[in-house]
Amino acid sequence: MPAVSKSQQRLFGWVHAYQKGEAKNAPKKIRDIAKGISKSDAKDFAKTKRTGLPEKKAGCDWLDEIFLRGFLSRISEGR
Repeated sequence: MPAVSKSQQRLFGWVHAYQKGEAKNAPKKIRDIAKGISKSDAKDFAKTKRTGLPEKKAGCDWLDEIFLRGFLSRISEGR
Protein backbone atom coordinates (compact mmCIF):
# COMPACT_ATOMS: atom_id res chain seq x y z
CA MET A 1 0.00 0.00 0.00
CA PRO A 2 1.85 3.08 -1.11
CA ALA A 3 1.12 6.43 0.49
CA VAL A 4 -1.02 8.78 -1.62
CA SER A 5 0.48 12.05 -0.33
CA LYS A 6 3.64 13.43 1.22
CA SER A 7 1.86 14.13 4.49
CA GLN A 8 0.62 10.53 4.69
CA GLN A 9 4.12 9.23 3.99
CA ARG A 10 5.57 11.43 6.75
CA LEU A 11 2.86 10.33 9.19
CA PHE A 12 3.52 6.66 8.62
CA GLY A 13 7.27 7.24 8.66
CA TRP A 14 6.80 8.49 12.21
CA VAL A 15 4.49 5.56 13.05
CA HIS A 16 7.04 3.10 11.66
CA ALA A 17 9.86 4.76 13.63
CA TYR A 18 7.75 4.52 16.82
CA GLN A 19 7.09 0.83 16.19
CA LYS A 20 10.83 0.23 15.80
CA GLY A 21 11.52 2.05 19.07
CA GLU A 22 13.22 5.05 17.45
CA ALA A 23 10.57 7.66 18.40
CA LYS A 24 10.01 7.23 22.10
CA ASN A 25 8.39 10.65 22.67
CA ALA A 26 5.81 10.38 19.90
CA PRO A 27 2.44 12.12 20.40
CA LYS A 28 -0.57 10.09 21.51
CA LYS A 29 -2.08 10.07 18.00
CA ILE A 30 1.06 8.45 16.60
CA ARG A 31 1.10 5.86 19.39
CA ASP A 32 -2.60 5.10 18.80
CA ILE A 33 -2.11 4.64 15.07
CA ALA A 34 0.94 2.45 15.73
CA LYS A 35 -1.15 0.16 17.93
CA GLY A 36 -3.81 -0.24 15.25
CA ILE A 37 -1.67 -0.99 12.20
CA SER A 38 0.69 -3.84 11.48
CA LYS A 39 4.40 -3.15 11.24
CA SER A 40 4.48 -4.31 7.64
CA ASP A 41 1.64 -1.96 6.62
CA ALA A 42 3.30 0.98 8.37
CA LYS A 43 6.56 0.15 6.61
CA ASP A 44 4.81 -0.05 3.22
CA PHE A 45 3.31 3.43 3.67
CA ALA A 46 6.56 4.84 5.08
CA LYS A 47 8.82 3.55 2.30
CA THR A 48 6.83 5.31 -0.44
CA LYS A 49 9.02 7.75 -2.37
CA ARG A 50 7.71 11.32 -2.03
CA THR A 51 8.77 12.38 -5.51
CA GLY A 52 5.68 13.24 -7.54
CA LEU A 53 3.24 12.96 -4.64
CA PRO A 54 0.98 15.87 -3.74
CA GLU A 55 1.47 17.50 -0.33
CA LYS A 56 -2.09 16.51 0.58
CA LYS A 57 -4.55 14.33 -1.26
CA ALA A 58 -7.03 16.60 -3.02
CA GLY A 59 -10.77 16.14 -2.79
CA CYS A 60 -11.78 13.97 0.13
CA ASP A 61 -10.20 15.72 3.12
CA TRP A 62 -13.44 15.62 5.11
CA LEU A 63 -13.88 11.91 4.35
CA ASP A 64 -10.30 11.17 5.38
CA GLU A 65 -10.85 13.10 8.62
CA ILE A 66 -14.01 11.11 9.42
CA PHE A 67 -12.19 7.84 8.71
CA LEU A 68 -9.21 8.80 10.87
CA ARG A 69 -11.43 9.90 13.77
CA GLY A 70 -13.37 6.62 13.59
CA PHE A 71 -10.15 4.63 13.37
CA LEU A 72 -8.64 6.37 16.38
CA SER A 73 -11.82 6.05 18.45
CA ARG A 74 -11.98 2.32 17.76
CA ILE A 75 -8.36 1.97 18.85
CA SER A 76 -8.91 3.91 22.06
CA GLU A 77 -11.98 1.79 22.85
CA GLY A 78 -9.95 -1.39 22.31
CA ARG A 79 -11.86 -2.73 19.32
